[in-house]
Amino acid sequence: MATSSYSFREVLVTYGAVKIQGFAEGDCVTIETPENITMSVGEDGRFVNNLRRQGPSTVGLRLMADSPSIAHLSAQANLQAKGLNRAGLPLKIVHIGTGETWVMAQGFVPKQADVTFSGEVGVREWQVVGKLEGQQVGKLI
Repeated sequence: MATSSYSFREVLVTYGAVKIQGFAEGDCVTIETPENITMSVGEDGRFVNNLRRQGPSTVGLRLMADSPSIAHLSAQANLQAKGLNRAGLPLKIVHIGTGETWVMAQGFVPKQADVTFSGEVGVREWQVVGKLEGQQVGKLI
């Protein structure tokens, strides 16, 4: 019987030309895609698929408060707030072990992460918003 293993060390996240580092414990990378198909059922039991235009996806990044990547994300949020970041930056998430890949050609950081100070190092939760251009599942040959 074949066995496999998983390690978050095999997950590579880049935003622009910067490798994102300093992830917090737990669900440190999340990808939320909007639902673009809903189903309606008529009184006669007939099903209809409703196709809607897909809205933006949101990628969540949970970083330790001392992560070296915070400066890059913060700078992008500042540019966005001033209206100076009209093109966004590419975001890419790759799981090297499985080959799963997600690509966002134009990702925007809509706001600064909320900040909390306490007796232990905190977590900063960032969002990158944009259209996921594609998802590759499985190893590339």
